[in-house]
Amino acid sequence: MKRTFTKAAAFALASGALMQAQVVQAQAACVDQADLSDAAIYAMPLVSQALDLTCANELSPDGFWATEGAAFTAKFAGLQESSWPGMSRMFGVFMDKTMAKEGGEANPLAGLLNPGDPESMSVFRPLIDAVLVEQIAGSIKPADCTKVERGMALVAPLPPENIGGLVSFIADMADVKDPEVCPFTGDE
Repeated sequence: MKRTFTKAAAFALASGALMQAQVVQAQAACVDQADLSDAAIYAMPLVSQALDLTCANELSPDGFWATEGAAFTAKFAGLQESSWPGMSRMFGVFMDKTMAKEGGEANPLAGLLNPGDPESMSVFRPLIDAVLVEQIAGSIKPADCTKVERGMALVAPLPPENIGGLVSFIADMADVKDPEVCPFTGDE
């Protein structure tokens, strides 16, 4: 039941985002690298929650996540507010692409959603966060928990802004297409 509600809520949000595509500049054909960096920073506390949900029984009580995970996550939690605008725009582009693939039916929430205006999207943040935690948790395989922990430990010494930039750099270098990452302009 919860999963069905979450998928329905995600569909409603996504449909609304698609309907705004014509009027919102942020609904471009690609994700701006600065927005992707912000989204990575914003999402790290959500990734942490998902890791806790999926990997609680898989990770060592003496490992990085158990001993340093909270401090690692706290660095990002303090930046969520300032990274929300980029996250909101990236979410809009992602949902636009997702809904275009699924046929993008009209949604009564369309007039309420404007991913290009993070302030108006703030009302949906708790729902977006909940959907993202569930989606991320569902994508982490228990067998990969130690790999995820290792990755977190490797980037932990970096400032959050560098980690966000590294995520956008890797997405650019990997030529991610779903949605596509905009070319680097040097302004990020």
